[in-house]
Amino acid sequence: MKKLQEMSKRTYEWLEGLLELEESSPEVQRFFQGRSADFDLCGESHQAIYEARERLLDKLHAEEDTDLEIILVEFYHISRKMCERAFHFGAEYAAGQCTKLTAAED
Repeated sequence: MKKLQEMSKRTYEWLEGLLELEESSPEVQRFFQGRSADFDLCGESHQAIYEARERLLDKLHAEEDTDLEIILVEFYHISRKMCERAFHFGAEYAAGQCTKLTAAED
């Protein structure tokens, strides 16, 4: 389970453009080999969030706002946890531990 958690963390870092392959273990390097090193899935969204944050601070005539920072940080935490769970579900499915997926009924 610890190995799966480590790969989940590294995958999230890779998707965010934060993973330094040269500083990673050989196993992590092999896993991401051949994938774009500068892949940043969320670059445009990060930029839009940053720009919106700056506009809100301008409207508030402030250099920082605690509530705004809490919203951004907590949303980041939620996003990371959801990504980690999705990774785990995918790994379980690939390992045959999850054999049936059905859509929820409305």
